[in-house]
Amino acid sequence: MDSHKKLFVLGDSISMHYGSYLKDFIEPDFSYTRKGEGEAAGDLNMGSAVNGGDSKACREYLKMLLADKSRHYDILLWNCGLHDIKTTEQGRQVELEEYRANLEDGVQQVLAKGDIFLIWLRTTPAFEEVHNRACPEFKRFHKDVIDYNKVADAIMRANNVPVIDLYRFTLKFGTEAVADHVHFVDEIRKLQAAFIAGSIFALVR
Repeated sequence: MDSHKKLFVLGDSISMHYGSYLKDFIEPDFSYTRKGEGEAAGDLNMGSAVNGGDSKACREYLKMLLADKSRHYDILLWNCGLHDIKTTEQGRQVELEEYRANLEDGVQQVLAKGDIFLIWLRTTPAFEEVHNRACPEFKRFHKDVIDYNKVADAIMRANNVPVIDLYRFTLKFGTEAVADHVHFVDEIRKLQAAFIAGSIFALVR
């Protein structure tokens, strides 16, 4: 494996939480950065300069990131989904077919560059019995996580994009792993980072 490959992370607040641990695990073999690196996190639930947000926001951010000729990354670790499935009386923030279109567009943007190794992370569980009791502003449903992950799986499989199954890894820890409504306690964040780091070392040689 070549040393000092540059890894860029585009993801939601789950990735913000495990990010510092992931950085420790993969350096010095990989350099680590993410969207909004060094900026204030802001509101983790409503989006921020650091949070990748929903698939629509990611799609637009990728256009800017990939057009910036002053920066180059060898690996892009990408996830979105938890913001997409936010549900109010008006429906989901991003409905399933729009999610599909946004992911397909984002994947094609990255693959068209030809020199970035794309890795997709499956969306982590939303334990609705915890989330919907603790978060009155909007709801999340576990079935939506499953459905949106299936759509992402199919897109990544069709484009030969490797997938890290953070959903299945995290699911087994159950509701006791949840710190608030959808984020995880520190011990789980460290375990997620270790799992992702091991997967990256296995995928990138």
